[in-house]
Amino acid sequence: GTTSEGGEIHTGTLFMLSPDGKSLTTLWSFRNGKPERPLRPGEKEYSKAELLRWAGSYPISAPVMGHDGLLYGVTSYSTYQKYGIFYSTGTSKDGLAGLAKFEGPNGNWPSSLTAGLDGGLYGVGFGGLPQYPYGFVSKGASPIHKFNFTDGSMPFSIILASDGNLYGTTREGGLVATPG
Repeated sequence: GTTSEGGEIHTGTLFMLSPDGKSLTTLWSFRNGKPERPLRPGEKEYSKAELLRWAGSYPISAPVMGHDGLLYGVTSYSTYQKYGIFYSTGTSKDGLAGLAKFEGPNGNWPSSLTAGLDGGLYGVGFGGLPQYPYGFVSKGASPIHKFNFTDGSMPFSIILASDGNLYGTTREGGLVATPG
């Protein structure tokens, strides 16, 4: 699971809890852009992979297990970079790998992720991107549906059902059906 606050930098954690609830292990403290280590002698900047891994903060949904046995998740925002990240990690204290960032002129915040029967990872998000003002559904980092407010706005969650379809909710928008 994840917490949206707390941890080393107070911007969320990724944790593992035993089924009996007696053993909780923090697998990752999200960094909000704060480096884990100082620059080494002769280094002028951190690697792009490190910067991406450290960027994530404030996760609002649990990670999902991919078909490859890794955990995948999204963070909603980073104070300094103003975007969320897509990440992967093992089920131990292996560290976290930033896979992609969700960025736009004013930020872009993924909110939920689910694993599809086809092995793909599907997510929803909203914010910042002018071409997706009401939010999107994506497969990996590629949008497959653009909300238009009439069909919803600010998607918040998505799941895969046993019928193979994706189901989700939006915070706003949509038409109200009237009787008659």
